[in-house]
Amino acid sequence: MIINTKTFLSLFMLGLVLSLVFFSKSIAFQDSDLDGVEDKVDLCPNTPFDLLVDSSGCPVKKDKDTNFYIATGFGYTDGNGYYNYLWNFSIGMIYKKLSLSLSTNYYLYDSVIDKTALGDTYIYASYTFNIKSLYLYPGITLKIPTATDNLGDGEFDYAPSFYADYIYKSLDFFIYYGFVFRGDNQFEDTYTTSLGVGYQLRKLYISGSYDFTGDNNRYVSIFSIYNITSKYYLLLNYSYGLNQESIDQFISLKLGVRL
Repeated sequence: MIINTKTFLSLFMLGLVLSLVFFSKSIAFQDSDLDGVEDKVDLCPNTPFDLLVDSSGCPVKKDKDTNFYIATGFGYTDGNGYYNYLWNFSIGMIYKKLSLSLSTNYYLYDSVIDKTALGDTYIYASYTFNIKSLYLYPGITLKIPTATDNLGDGEFDYAPSFYADYIYKSLDFFIYYGFVFRGDNQFEDTYTTSLGVGYQLRKLYISGSYDFTGDNNRYVSIFSIYNITSKYYLLLNYSYGLNQESIDQFISLKLGVRL
């Protein structure tokens, strides 16, 4: 891995996030509650950021407390002589402040086994607390060993996590911490921590983060959501490795549907 190139790309991606902030200021677009509606036409200026709103910035009335979503798309991983292409499928449910999701990967090609195979399945649950502009998401992930052809270790893992998000004007600042307890004793338990900042620009939300793990992997990441309509959205995730222990890069693009 070429350190100078990685350092340059890291600065470039973080600069992209900051440039969006300054660009949006230059065109005088202000969205203090991050709902995608400009302040000067927002009839509900203090709407929580996780609520679906109409063109006036007010919450859309829902006939039910339970809502579902589905997201699916492609992913690509490359690093240290290894690469794969995969198809990801996720389904989720939100009941008031409780969120549940199930996600699994199907590897279209993996360079180690040289064929297609099913990956492990993950179940995630979290609950939302908020104190004014601070949102807290304690959660837990369970790995179900569904992988075939030696793509997994065949053991159950579980990972408690904590995510905090603070909203200040048009920005949000977040921190994530997760600890993985592995079922296979051949692998050490490890943690993942992310620090980042995000910004909402009309229908596009974009964030940049610095991610590091207990086994000395270092990444810089970009995550974005683009709301095509109130029902359909696009998810983009890109990570770039900063040291030799890390994979070189990971990218995924998914289409989501709110049901």
